Amino acid sequence: NTLDAYFITHVHSDHLSARLILEMLIRGKPVVASQEVKNQAIYMGAPNAAGIIVPDGTTQQIGPLTWTSFSGWQYGSFLDAAQTVPNLSDPFNVTNNAFLFEINGRGIAHFGDNNDVGIVSFLQNALNNGWDVDYQLNLGQLQPTLEAMISPQQRFLSHDLEFHHFGASFLSLLVGNTGPNPNRRVLIWGEHLDLP
Repeated sequence: NTLDAYFITHVHSDHLSARLILEMLIRGKPVVASQEVKNQAIYMGAPNAAGIIVPDGTTQQIGPLTWTSFSGWQYGSFLDAAQTVPNLSDPFNVTNNAFLFEINGRGIAHFGDNNDVGIVSFLQNALNNGWDVDYQLNLGQLQPTLEAMISPQQRFLSHDLEFHHFGASFLSLLVGNTGPNPNRRVLIWGEHLDLP
């Protein structure tokens, strides 16, 4: 009962909880997700599934939370260079919604596993239009470029130190970490941060 809305970047099972989606829908609370997630929920007969909000790139509001989105991709070649055109025959390729949030004067970026180069111009346009980023969650494969653009106060990386991600793009998050970094934290399922 403490969650007001559930935002899902993409359909991969390490970035969503089907049980949480169902519980939110049963309670009539907002779920924001890709068309792929919505289609699956409708197909499975989840109550209120037709009400899942598919991001459209406009600025929207849920209670005190204002948000906008970029509908990019996570490509199957995610361990290689960022891509511009998806290979739709690869089942790994999925829509990846990148979110910018603003609540109580604080900005949050969560881009999931996006590796669509269009995210750079999306972020630049958002910054030019007054969006600010104080807190960063996942930024995807283009993290170094995007992080340089926003210079967040705090970084949270949900993939960091997960045992089931051994690929080069995840190991790169670990290199050079010889001790605690107060600007870098890990959130796992169930953890939260109270913004000051």
